[in-house]
Amino acid sequence: MFSRMKMLALLALSLLTLGCESQPPSPALHAAYNAYHRGNYAESYGNAKAVADASIEHGDAAYLAGLSAYQLKQSGDAERYLQQAAGASNVKTSGDAHAMLGRIYAEQGRHERAV
Repeated sequence: MFSRMKMLALLALSLLTLGCESQPPSPALHAAYNAYHRGNYAESYGNAKAVADASIEHGDAAYLAGLSAYQLKQSGDAERYLQQAAGASNVKTSGDAHAMLGRIYAEQGRHERAV
């Protein structure tokens, strides 16, 4: 199972690329990252989801919404937002989203999709 420390490491790496997306970080996305770091995944999910839903171009928000939904064991929402993030123009965000999707598919036994 993905440990919390590994998830936080992935999130920290993604934070480094936050400024690379085409849109500047919003206060709601900043609040979502802070909530995630505090372990408040429900608050993080709500804030990141709002940003991701407002703009299909905001891959960082979709990625964080997917990670937060995963932590909340909402696999359908996690998959949906991670798929959105996988299409991000930022290759780091896209790659991280693909890796997390692979992890989810493997945990679900959907190994043909985990590649």
